[in-house]
Amino acid sequence: MEASALLAGELTTPFERTSAEDAGLLAVRHWGIAPARTNRVDTERDDTFRVETADASYALKIAHPADDPAVIDLQTAAIE
Repeated sequence: MEASALLAGELTTPFERTSAEDAGLLAVRHWGIAPARTNRVDTERDDTFRVETADASYALKIAHPADDPAVIDLQTAAIE
């Protein structure tokens, strides 16, 4: 398969989107962040949100379920 066709297939693999409400609940459950506002950031493949509290703003990225865990670990390491 041609590389561009493979990439196009990866970018268009469907999955169930996370709602802004559910993203806010994840922020509370996993990090103790109580959002005042949670807004979706448009991306090609994953679900990304801006989670805002009274004091700070955070980025929450929910990886596409078809992504290779090793790639996600690499992205996380780069951010850290």
